[in-house]
Amino acid sequence: MNLSVLLSNLVGLFLLIGVGFLAARLRLLPADASKPMSALLMKITLPAAIFASMIRPFNPAFLRLGVTALLISALLLPLYALLSLPLSRLFRVSDGRRGMWCCCTTFCNNGFMGFPVVYALFGEEGLILAVFMGIPFNLLIYSLGAKMVCMDIPAGNTRASFSLRTALVSPINVAIVLSLIFYFGQIPVPDPF
Repeated sequence: MNLSVLLSNLVGLFLLIGVGFLAARLRLLPADASKPMSALLMKITLPAAIFASMIRPFNPAFLRLGVTALLISALLLPLYALLSLPLSRLFRVSDGRRGMWCCCTTFCNNGFMGFPVVYALFGEEGLILAVFMGIPFNLLIYSLGAKMVCMDIPAGNTRASFSLRTALVSPINVAIVLSLIFYFGQIPVPDPF
């Protein structure tokens, strides 16, 4: 990618962030607008962008690149998890916070800001590769990540409830599965969509 294109995209992204900040600061948007805006991003626009980015002709070379990204992610995330526990002891993280600390050091925030930033900087192809890398992330964050966070719950406390089905059947995960079905099946989508 050309550095000037990358810089232009990055400046555009920060301008959009600045517009959002100013809109809230000048009270053009109510203070509680972030919740519906986040829901719009995570439940509608981001899944739509993921799905739309995969509507393309089948390309074996690009698929190999996507599978490579998936495998790298599938290898690195468990490695990060294995390293997080001894590092939490090295940094003397207290027992009641160790699970959350391990979860946060293992898993990054690739969904809320990650996908939009990748899309803004690298376009549809970058987003697709990020989606491939996000597949192991999504599977592990809601299984291993949940277990890590539960390390902080005192023994005998059963207040924490967790639904794997609810966690895995998110709009983004549904968009990923549907987009892969449409990509591998080369199912045509009408141009307006």
